[in-house]
Amino acid sequence: MNLIKQTIQITKILLLAISFFTISSCQKKDLTKDIGEVLTLCFDEKGSITDNGNNTEISFIDLVEDSTCPEGARCVWAGRIVVELKINNSESIILGLGDLLTQANPPVSNAKDFGNYKITLVDAGYGRKGNKGVEKRYYVKIRVDKK
Repeated sequence: MNLIKQTIQITKILLLAISFFTISSCQKKDLTKDIGEVLTLCFDEKGSITDNGNNTEISFIDLVEDSTCPEGARCVWAGRIVVELKINNSESIILGLGDLLTQANPPVSNAKDFGNYKITLVDAGYGRKGNKGVEKRYYVKIRVDKK
């Protein structure tokens, strides 16, 4: 009987550990993508987009706003996520998703031009429900295309 209890406890611990690592939205991954591919960055992470030998470095440096409706809540306004990215360690751009027209001052868009490229915020989020508002748990998915 003790062997069965031990086996059940070990199984529970293993399942808990597996679910913890599976649920985590920001895991180490390939941080170099070709132009046109989607690059996923966790908060405070730097990646690069390559285009015929030219690299454009992009960093996710700030969660400016997350007014999205929390999971399970009833909201009148859908809200939005607004993030700040740093390009080539110099210029910062603000991109957002969701309701980008209401109370947007200055106006926010999901895409911005940068030189010969267009940088688009494809997705942004925080993974698990308990991560909402915890900046270091957020991720962004961006795509860089030629104009």
